[in-house]
Amino acid sequence: MPSTSSSPPPDVPGPNRMKAVLDSLENLQGNRKRKRTDALDPFLKATRAFPLLHDPFVDIGTVFYDGIWADHGEELHDEDETPEESDRLYHIEVFRDFIKRIPSINVILGSFEDDPAKLEIFINALRNTASLARAEDTCKLKDLCPSFLLDDPSKPGATLDPPIVKGQSKSLRGWHHKSTARALCPMVDIKKFDEDPQAFMDGIINGEKRPPSFKKLPSCLYDESLADPKLKRAGFLRGKPLERTFRTIFTGPLTALDPTSRKGTKHPKGIIHGMTEPSAPAIAYAAIQLIVSLSSAEQWTSEVTGLDLYELVAPRLTQTSRRKNGHRATAASDGSDSDDMDGFLDDPPERSPQRPSPPLDHSHGHSSASQCPSSPPPEQQRQPPPPQCSPQGSRRADEDDDDRLTPPPSTPTPSTPPPVTKHKAPAKRGKATRRRR
Repeated sequence: MPSTSSSPPPDVPGPNRMKAVLDSLENLQGNRKRKRTDALDPFLKATRAFPLLHDPFVDIGTVFYDGIWADHGEELHDEDETPEESDRLYHIEVFRDFIKRIPSINVILGSFEDDPAKLEIFINALRNTASLARAEDTCKLKDLCPSFLLDDPSKPGATLDPPIVKGQSKSLRGWHHKSTARALCPMVDIKKFDEDPQAFMDGIINGEKRPPSFKKLPSCLYDESLADPKLKRAGFLRGKPLERTFRTIFTGPLTALDPTSRKGTKHPKGIIHGMTEPSAPAIAYAAIQLIVSLSSAEQWTSEVTGLDLYELVAPRLTQTSRRKNGHRATAASDGSDSDDMDGFLDDPPERSPQRPSPPLDHSHGHSSASQCPSSPPPEQQRQPPPPQCSPQGSRRADEDDDDRLTPPPSTPTPSTPPPVTKHKAPAKRGKATRRRR
């Protein structure tokens, strides 16, 4: 499967454009209003694809610091690597894969050789943009995904029982609502659930039943008409809720129920980010957003009632191996009886981290005035930051919220990335604390 690409790369900046970028960073540093057309826009636009097509949990700031450091320091090797070194290697690979989609970023990074403060502002701008892009999807899907559980959400009077009302607390979802509980129930246990839904739900809530794990993925990811308890991959990634969530994100909300819909005036994310077909990371991203939306979690999280969502995306970021409890294990790639996504789709990157590193700094974060909670202070962050939504009416004109489906153009991906312009490595910000499992 061809890899997806980020937004079309901006031209290599000349002296005037470099000055415009530096001026824009000065405005960010002084909390001044950005211009309608800003020199940073091409880079921020490309960064919006990072959580969708690279990794929704890893901190892009850590990726950049480790990647820049590696280009001007000693390379790590695979032999006898520690978990921390494994994470660094993964960050380096993600960094190099990301920057080859925006070649002019090498010139920008090189211009910060003698000004690490500007580099920090630039990376913080990328970090905030990536976080906000993911958060906007989370906020949008919060009220849409429950309706995707219905056979025909467009049918007059179609609703869940009891109804899930827009703006209602998510504490009533997850294992506290029959429909969302059934969607989160492992496909292999769905018959047990249907025998006595309330008893099954109470067992999970009271801790009498073991919560789902990534080995037993939820039924919302399956087409139940194709599912077979003896063939765990039968119907996997064919569920209607997952398909509708994917279309909402990448081809526009109006295409969720009607793929032929062509209404709307803006380009959908699939076109903006140069997708020619669904990719493995994009499908995993949609699955994670669906599960978070159906859960009772009030903010973005990598764990839902014992279901480690990172284990859902991690196999998409590795080819033949994954670390389990600090040891390397061979991934299922031979059609064996496994729910893992290893080998199910083609063309994942070669390495996966054991866990995502928490953000290093959020001193230049966006404020939020919406129903989605804002990020806690950096010292309190031990998981990826919760979603932030732009205050209503404050969003700049952006093509990222389209409601139509248009055949995506073929966007060529540069075959070889230009070398990063040599510049001094930034000072280390301290080793991030790894979240223990």
